[in-house]
Amino acid sequence: MKLKALVNSLDHTNKRYFLLTVTPKGYYPDELDSKGIEEQIITHPNDYTYLYEEDEPEITHKTAFRLFILKHINDKYKISEHKLHPVRRLRENEVILYFTIDHYYDTVRSGISEMNEDKTIKEGSEKGKAVLEKYPLSDFEYGFVAVGRELEELNLLVNIEFKSNDNYMFNHIYIN
Repeated sequence: MKLKALVNSLDHTNKRYFLLTVTPKGYYPDELDSKGIEEQIITHPNDYTYLYEEDEPEITHKTAFRLFILKHINDKYKISEHKLHPVRRLRENEVILYFTIDHYYDTVRSGISEMNEDKTIKEGSEKGKAVLEKYPLSDFEYGFVAVGRELEELNLLVNIEFKSNDNYMFNHIYIN
């Protein structure tokens, strides 16, 4: 299967959540300053979602994002070194690869389409190139994190609606 090879070339650690954060250069969130990213990427930050009981709204999307997701995508500050350790930044070919995988999981794996793998890979590659045109690497940072499926709090991602604007984008893929 070609797609499995593509997934492994992006991250070979068998992590199952791929998180992509796109920000203008110099505005990527870190542990000391989230730079208000949640306001930029969450469609309804003050809406409530559930944590424990499905029909019981318990926590706002903004708070859930800050508590459970932001810690994974932030650049990490090492106090002992007085140095910021950034999360992995993607290169052009990796951005295209990410959106190729994303397109496959949005269409074929979700059952929306019965496209063959080659056609899906081609369309996903075109989608990645379109994203790079809108958010060029010269002006934007593409932070990428692969996280294990054992982190159940990341299941909140399905309950939060994310948006893209001219300066920010957040995307996630669950690899099953």
